[in-house]
Amino acid sequence: MVAASIGAVEALKYQGVCRWNHIMRSIHHHTNSKLRSLVSHRWSCEENRGLV
Repeated sequence: MVAASIGAVEALKYQGVCRWNHIMRSIHHHTNSKLRSLVSHRWSCEENRGLV
């Protein structure tokens, strides 16, 4: 009975860690794509103005 309870608690902790990892990966991916887009846009604007 105790082993089953410990196993259940460990499984719930693992699911929580996986959920947080997914959230952090999602935020990281979103931030990187926005940053890449911003840098690309600034680069193209500078090329169009002849600043590069």
